[in-house]
Amino acid sequence: MAIKAWTVFALFALCTGVTSGATPSSLSFDQALQLILQNDFTLRLSENNLERMKARKLGAYAQFLPNVSVAATQNRDSGFQETDRTTTGIMDFSLWRNGVDVMGVRAQEFSKRSAEEQFSHENLNAEDRATQALFDYLWRQQDISIKRAQVEARQELLKITKTRYSQGLIPEDQILASEVDLENAQSTLTFSELELQDTRAELERSLPGLSQGQELESTWPFVKILKGTTVQTLLARRPDKGDRPDFQELLFAMQASDLNVLRAKGNFLPTVDFRAQRSKQSIYGNNQYETSFAFTITIPLFERLSNYVSFRESEYQSYQAQYQMTALDQKFDADFKAKHQTLSHALERQQAREDILKKGEKLFNLMKAHYSAGKLSYKDLALEQERFFNSRLNYAQGLKDVHNALVAYCHALGQSLKACLL
Repeated sequence: MAIKAWTVFALFALCTGVTSGATPSSLSFDQALQLILQNDFTLRLSENNLERMKARKLGAYAQFLPNVSVAATQNRDSGFQETDRTTTGIMDFSLWRNGVDVMGVRAQEFSKRSAEEQFSHENLNAEDRATQALFDYLWRQQDISIKRAQVEARQELLKITKTRYSQGLIPEDQILASEVDLENAQSTLTFSELELQDTRAELERSLPGLSQGQELESTWPFVKILKGTTVQTLLARRPDKGDRPDFQELLFAMQASDLNVLRAKGNFLPTVDFRAQRSKQSIYGNNQYETSFAFTITIPLFERLSNYVSFRESEYQSYQAQYQMTALDQKFDADFKAKHQTLSHALERQQAREDILKKGEKLFNLMKAHYSAGKLSYKDLALEQERFFNSRLNYAQGLKDVHNALVAYCHALGQSLKACLL
C-alpha cells in the first residue's frame, strides 16, 4: 500500500508540475495574473479597510449592550491601618438616544457595503495594472523576436550581396549599405533587449519566479476570443451604472453620510439612561450593603461646540459624497462610449494589420527571389524588407492595444476579465 500511495503521489506531482525543490519552466497568463493580484499591496490595503469597517459595524451593534464595571477602593489611616474597604458593581444602560444608535448601525452597514464595493473596484484597478504590465512584457518579447528575425534577414541579405559582388554583378556601395543596415538592426535589437530587462525587473517584484528562471508563455491570451462572437456580444451590451462597483461604492457612501448628518443632529437632543449599582462597604470589619437604581435625563446645553463641529463635518462629508456621485454621473456615458469605440476600432485595425501582414510577407518573399535572381536592386529589397518587418511590429503592437482595450471595456461594464469573458 505504501508503494502504491507513493506512486499516486508521484503521478500527481508530475501532472501538476509540483515537485520538491523544482520550479515550473513556464507560467501561463492566468497564473501570472493571479500571482500579481495576490502580491498587490494596494489591494491588500483595500481588504484591510473592509475588515476595519466590519469591526466598526460590530461596534455599532455593541451600543445596545449594557456597560458593566466593578470598582474597589481601600482607605487607610495615618498609621497605615485599614479603615474601610468598598467594592461597587455598576451597570449602565442606554434607554433613549433619539435614534442615534439605530442610525449608527444603519450607517455602518452602508459604510461596510461601500467598503465591499471599494474592494471590488480596487480589484478591477489591480487587474488593469497587472494586465497592462503582462501585455507590455508579452509585446516586448515579441518585439525582440521580430527584431532578431530582422537581424537574421539582414545577415542573409549581406551574404547574398557579397556573393553577387564577388560575381561582379553589383557595386561595392551596396555591400556597405547592407553592412550599415545590419549594424542598425543589431543596435535596435540591443536597445529592445535592455527595455525588456527593465520590464522584467518590474514584473519580478510581483512574480519572484521570474528571477529563478521561470518564464511567461509568450502567447497572447485572448486571440481566439477576439476573433469569436464573445466580443461582439459584449459590444452589443448596454451600460448600467448599477453594475459598476465604483458607482455602488459612492452610492452606499452617500447613504452613510446622510445618516451621519441625522446622527449629528440627534446629539443636540436629550438622552435617557438607566444605572443600577450594588456596593459593599466594610468599616472596621462591619459590612454594609447598598443597592441603588437611577434614571438619568441628560440635556446638552453647551458642549464646547463639539456637537456643532461634528454636525458641520458630517454635512461637508455628505456634500463631498454628492459631488463625487455627480461627477461619476457626468462622465459615465462619455467614458463608456470612449472605451466602446476604442475596442471597436482596435478590432478593425487589428484585422487590417493581419491582412497587410499576410500580403507583406508574400511580397517580401517574391522580392527576395527577384533579388537573388538579379532582377532587383539592393535598395528596393532593403526597403521591402523594412516594410515587412514594420508590418510585423505593427501587428504585435495591435495585439497589445486590442488586449488592453478589451480589459478596459470589461472594467467599464463593471466586471472582471473572468466574469466578462465567460
